[in-house]
This record gives sequence, structure tokens and C-alpha cells, in this order.
Amino acid sequence: MTAFITTSDKMGVSAFHDDALVMTYGNPTVTHWLRIKELQNWITTLEETIPAAPAAHRYHLEQLYFSLKAAYNAHLREHEAIITEAPTADDLQAYLAAYAAAINTATSQED
Repeated sequence: MTAFITTSDKMGVSAFHDDALVMTYGNPTVTHWLRIKELQNWITTLEETIPAAPAAHRYHLEQLYFSLKAAYNAHLREHEAIITEAPTADDLQAYLAAYAAAINTATSQED
């Protein structure tokens, strides 16, 4: 296990543990996986819920929405990178089959 910490007068403290970002610009963070189908559902739920939310909660729901949306957009970039940079056609086929199965399984469980 490796820890790496860097300090800058302008940027504050950043820290990594085993290549995972633990703090950035003096703000603790977490690296955590999210299932994409659930992430899509949470985003949709927030889109539908935020307009009717009491004003006292709307700001925090919007922050959550935009954080989840940013995570989803990062997924799209990573997904596109895998599709365009897969080492072999067999690797790409395996990835796309697993991706489709995961999305389909998550959708089937909701019905």
C-alpha cells in the first residue's frame, strides 16, 4: 500500500492511496464504484423530484444531481475510451457483451 501526499501554496493538499484520490485541493474525496443503470435511475429520479422539492432541500438535491451527472459523464468518456482502444476485437466483444448484460439485468430487476 502506497500513500502519496503533495502540498502546494496555491492548490493545498492532495493525497493518494494505492492510486486512489483521497484528497484534492484540501477537500477529502472518495473513489467508489457505482453501477451505471442505477446511476441513470437516480439521475432520472432527481430530475423528476427536484422541481417539486421544498426550497430548503432543492439546493442540495441539485448538488447531488450535478455530482451524479458528472459521474455519469465520466463513465461515458471511459466507456468510449474502452470501445475505441480495446486491444483486440475479442476483448471489445467481451466488454460489450458484459456491458449489455449488466444493463439488461439491472433493467429486468426493476420490472
